Amino acid sequence: MWCWSNLLNKHARPGGPCIRINFDETNVRLHTTPGKGHLTVEAIRLRRTPLSLTRNVKAGYTKAAATHLMSVCDDAALQKSLPQILILNQSLVSDVVFAELTASLPANVYVYRQPKAWVNGTTMCEYVRLLARHLALLRVGRSVIVYSDAYRSHFSPAVLQAFARHNFMVCLIPAKMTWALQPCDTHVFVEYKRALVRILEEFALCTDSGKITWVLLVSAICRVLTEIVESKPWVKAFLDLGLTGHQRLVSDRCLSKLELRRADVQVSDTFVTLQQLEDIFPKKCIVPAGALFAGLVREQNRTDPEIPERRRPPSPSPVPPKNAWYGRTRSATAAKAQGASTASASTAPAPCQSWAPKAPPPPRLPPYLPNAKRMNKRPSQRALSPQSLPPQ
Repeated sequence: MWCWSNLLNKHARPGGPCIRINFDETNVRLHTTPGKGHLTVEAIRLRRTPLSLTRNVKAGYTKAAATHLMSVCDDAALQKSLPQILILNQSLVSDVVFAELTASLPANVYVYRQPKAWVNGTTMCEYVRLLARHLALLRVGRSVIVYSDAYRSHFSPAVLQAFARHNFMVCLIPAKMTWALQPCDTHVFVEYKRALVRILEEFALCTDSGKITWVLLVSAICRVLTEIVESKPWVKAFLDLGLTGHQRLVSDRCLSKLELRRADVQVSDTFVTLQQLEDIFPKKCIVPAGALFAGLVREQNRTDPEIPERRRPPSPSPVPPKNAWYGRTRSATAAKAQGASTASASTAPAPCQSWAPKAPPPPRLPPYLPNAKRMNKRPSQRALSPQSLPPQ
């Protein structure tokens, strides 16, 4: 995976720093259970009685959950522009509730209802479209590398074609290694879930029933995105995991998870082999090698749209004088007298004349008649012949 990442970073465009994005999905439950903590004496006594400290909710309420497709990048200025997608189960959210929770959403947060609250190929194609739209004006002259895990919906043929269509270079993290090599799993989700539980507890204390609704859950997620995800720079997460084109700054924690020594980390930036790709993908999975590197090929041939320069409008042509004549003259003196130059005569169009039938040409007399008006030769130059002498 590091060799693949180094290859993409090596071929990034030199117009600006490369944009590295990592997206991953996480499960968000409607009923959250707080972690262990310190209890007061009254709480300890209440816990020993039949009146426990847990909420009295149904089993279906505890199993209700949504999926958050989160995106983070190594550029703090672009983090607020990345799309965040929430997927809800349409059987659990009515039309009235859905309209209420989507009434006041941030510009980069999208909520969808599906038969299953899972990420599929359709959701991924929509995510790629939103990502390209949000980065359209911010990625001019810069390359984009998208890191994701080896979930089958992430590298389906339609999704890889969508990534290549928008010139996104894709790099997959090896299967069963996201806990050690994916920024969302190692740095983001821990703080995200801790802050979300805290905010949901505050919302539950403000309600009469102590239950969290879908509207409160979406509001809590938007608040966590503002306070945690969008306010912190995540460039260190990409540096600690060696996803910036080199492995000189890989953290000791990452090396200990991989059971590697720093002296042993010598990764090249050459093209990956098929055996290396097979180690990244899950077992019994077809490796779409051509589609994986289609974004890299298109990125090398990409040309950013240039801003057109403001040109001065052409000056209007001079209005010709009335009754102007643009014909041919016999001499330069006549042309000066008429007030017409050679340049104006060549550019200005000739006046349109009314149509009239053409007169037939006059009959041409033969040159051998004595009384011909037009002769080919003068009389002194013609040779005398017996046929040309008058009869005696």
